Amino acid sequence: MERATDVATLAAALAAVVVAGVVVYRAAIDANPPPASPVGGTAVTDWEQYADGGHRAGPETAPVTIIEFGDYQCPFCRAAEPHLQAIRTRYGDEVALVYRHFPLPGHSSAFPAARAAECAGKQARFWEFHGLLYATESWIGDTSRARLAELAERAGVARVEEFVRCLDGAEGDDAVDADIAAARSLGITGTPTFLVNGQLNVGPLDSLRFFAVFDELREDRP
Repeated sequence: MERATDVATLAAALAAVVVAGVVVYRAAIDANPPPASPVGGTAVTDWEQYADGGHRAGPETAPVTIIEFGDYQCPFCRAAEPHLQAIRTRYGDEVALVYRHFPLPGHSSAFPAARAAECAGKQARFWEFHGLLYATESWIGDTSRARLAELAERAGVARVEEFVRCLDGAEGDDAVDADIAAARSLGITGTPTFLVNGQLNVGPLDSLRFFAVFDELREDRP
């Protein structure tokens, strides 16, 4: 009995250490997110081809184009979303945003969410669904048809049954796979990654620093 008690005590102590370690790890991640990237990273000479896929908000003639490779389960992608919206609000048609999917292998909810966003896009509600996914985390861990259909309805998808059939038929997978292939061709391994007028930047995009260099980017565009 004493030996069993000792084992139980040791197990409890180990569990406490594991829990404490997880808490410390999460706190460290929250306190030390990946450093924000400057606008001006690795040059990609043929970058315009990457703006042809994905979903665009803004005109093709915009002097500045921001292509994001994102993951809906990525907390840093979620944190970047308000900055991107601030950029769009401030510069309007002078900047275009292009979103391309790059669900990471360790994020089990990311690919189903990307597929669902594509299905919403078939009813012209991609950006509404996209924004909803980044605005809430409650769907992470639950990408059931019922949960995604609920989100689709909230995003204004008119024909929810058609949306569900799209999910069941994996109709959005080709678009997601094409985005993943594009990301891999650029050597991208993490999210968010931004391609800003041909400059590849890994990590959060800070809107204030983007504001500071926007005019330079605009003037440099041929």
